[in-house]
Amino acid sequence: MSVILLLFHAALCLGAPSVPAASLPSGAQGPTAAAPDAVAAYNQGNQALSAGRYEEAIRFYTQAIERKSDFAEAHNWRGFAYRALGRREEARQDFNRALQLRPSYAKAFENRALTLYEMGEYAEAVKDYNEALKLDPKATTIFGYRGLCHFALAQYDAAIRDFDAAIKASPREALWLVYRGNAYNAQNDAKRALADFEQALLLEPNNVRARTGRGVLLYGQGQYERAIADFDVVLRAEASNQDALAYRGQANLELKRFDRAVQDFDELTRLDPNNARGYVGRGFARYQVKDYALAKADFDRAIELDPNTGKVFCYRAMTCRELAQPAAADADFKQCFALDVGQKAVYGKAAEDVASQIAPPPRAESPAPTAPRNPAPGDANAPTAGGRPRRAPASPPAADPVGGDSADSPPPRNRPIPNRDPLPDEGEPAAGGDPSGRTTGSAGRPPAGAVSSIGNQRALDFLRAVRDGNEARVRQMLQQGATPNVVAANGMTALMTAADAGFGRIVQALLQAQADPAATDMRGMTALMHAARAGDIECVTALLARSGAIINLQDEDGMTALMHAADRGHRAATRAILARRPDVNLRNRSGMSAYNLAARSGDPEIINAIRAAGGR
Repeated sequence: MSVILLLFHAALCLGAPSVPAASLPSGAQGPTAAAPDAVAAYNQGNQALSAGRYEEAIRFYTQAIERKSDFAEAHNWRGFAYRALGRREEARQDFNRALQLRPSYAKAFENRALTLYEMGEYAEAVKDYNEALKLDPKATTIFGYRGLCHFALAQYDAAIRDFDAAIKASPREALWLVYRGNAYNAQNDAKRALADFEQALLLEPNNVRARTGRGVLLYGQGQYERAIADFDVVLRAEASNQDALAYRGQANLELKRFDRAVQDFDELTRLDPNNARGYVGRGFARYQVKDYALAKADFDRAIELDPNTGKVFCYRAMTCRELAQPAAADADFKQCFALDVGQKAVYGKAAEDVASQIAPPPRAESPAPTAPRNPAPGDANAPTAGGRPRRAPASPPAADPVGGDSADSPPPRNRPIPNRDPLPDEGEPAAGGDPSGRTTGSAGRPPAGAVSSIGNQRALDFLRAVRDGNEARVRQMLQQGATPNVVAANGMTALMTAADAGFGRIVQALLQAQADPAATDMRGMTALMHAARAGDIECVTALLARSGAIINLQDEDGMTALMHAADRGHRAATRAILARRPDVNLRNRSGMSAYNLAARSGDPEIINAIRAAGGR
């Protein structure tokens, strides 16, 4: 019997790969002569399977199995038909039976691996692909499939190696170039990711996934016109592609094309009326054109659908402020900060202005309170280039108009997340210290009330809970009287440890318990510097709210928090720090400024942001 091929495509979310082609049966193997009726039924099943008539194929394979109970091939391909119908548990049982009958059946390992991948059991799928390759080393297409599993496990180096092998085996296949580009993007290697997307588009100019991947990268680099051009191509091919609509809408916002942005988010809400992201994006656009009543209606709906995202409460608070509803704005600010204390770094001044409007009237001899200024909507958190992937994230922002499953999806992991926040008035530097915010300090300044973990089992247990990211245990120990200012043997405080690891909620818990953000480790680094170097925006914003007076502190290498963020290419962290008006022209011991470090890392968005702040 000649080999029959079936192309099976499973459309998955942005950044998550679809399943490429899989080969179908070429005929029965084994001692079939004693069961000719079974072979006839099996061959009829193959014909039905190749035609996509899966229910019919299952009936014929079942007849073959009834006539020949040890028919491994019939179990294998019936499993394939079950999988095609989404009946994956039945498919797995058939593959298991096929492998019991023939332990060296490479195709059964391969098909079971594909099913396990679709069931989210990626590690088990990798094991099956490994076995399939041992049994059939020439099955080079398996490399690509196994790469998808490594990608889903956030094992990006392993995924790239597998995609390398798949590309070598099929150099004219755009598919694996796209997936390798996704893996590079997840590693924040925008240059290589872009090269792969470009190469894929040379092979297939209208490849939707390559266009989407390149569009997302271009958006993250601030090349909004080019990004829109890519999303236009995607939407001509797939008019209901919600991710492309959300990114194009966001790019239109960046270009101040608010009418077009509203159109994109209108379509997004029509396609997915029960997802908050479309309403948040449309609310942004309406806020920009001062259509505050409709903007508030959008934020109302977004909060109804997702009441646990702090930032959206702040967006609605800003809108209520414009509608002269200070009590409602005050309530929303409080809910925002209760859900996400880091938002105080962005909206704290606006919240204070609103609170002053509903405070008890001053005594006659007191001056009248100053009326608050109007907000200046803008971009508070720039998107990062990669990344479900959060993460992965730390998880992606839940108010993101793109991150439909928020998200940090996956997002698919590490996907750039466009985000436009209505900004309050520019914040004032935190009180205390030199008016310029410049502070000097020596390496190894312990926190106030420091407790060493050396020889202190309780302090050591607390540090371990922080290092493990065990938020519940950390909060429990704090409630039981543990000090937040525990210092490890290497001089790092619990706060630094959490910031370095990107445990944003633990950072918030420690700050609420009065952890000292001004402490430095043996290298002179503060918790803010650790957070900036790691690039976790949740940690950075929480610490900025408490570290304004030491924002310009330099470590023993002369590096500030801004320098660390710029050097590592962390866009959101850089923008958040710049919003606090640091001294952008300080230089480290090598004579390099934050601008020089950004230029060395080559990220145009960071370079432009620092230059706009006066950096040279």
